[in-house]
Amino acid sequence: MFSSPAQIIGFVALAVMCLSFQQRERKGILKLQIFSTALFTVHMFMLSGYSGAALNLLSSVRSVVYFNKDKKWANSIWWPVGFMIAFTVVTALIMIFVPSNFPVWYNVFPLTGAYVYTVVTYFDSAKIVRRTIWISSVVWIVYNIAIGSVAGVVTECIALVSDFTAILRFDIFGKKNIE
Repeated sequence: MFSSPAQIIGFVALAVMCLSFQQRERKGILKLQIFSTALFTVHMFMLSGYSGAALNLLSSVRSVVYFNKDKKWANSIWWPVGFMIAFTVVTALIMIFVPSNFPVWYNVFPLTGAYVYTVVTYFDSAKIVRRTIWISSVVWIVYNIAIGSVAGVVTECIALVSDFTAILRFDIFGKKNIE
């Protein structure tokens, strides 16, 4: 189970995701998460977690837009609104048309995670990202269990620990708070 190609790709994505939370700046977090999210898209598709794969693919695009938020074309409140609409439409289409091995309503978990992450990472503050991103991890854990993603469950658990460590490192015990 741990050595299947899907799980190996997932564990590589895990390593990249954990490194992202240890970045001091928001752009550093997003840069590594673009790569990690792309890997998770492949991972979830290979596990037939089509909703998770589709939302991760859209999330990669979202991260590219957010990474460029300092440019005029990417600096609009309409981007997160548009992504949330796209997440909703894609999830609804998958729930209606794609058969799955688990109850259809489980697709609400990655949708919730995508919503939270979309709102949280829109802010320019790494501190806000660190202090609220855990909500997304919790709902993704439930979905990862449903699709059999060992790497996904481990990733989200480690992301929670990594995020908490970064909160301690930068926000609580740091010499100065980084915004």
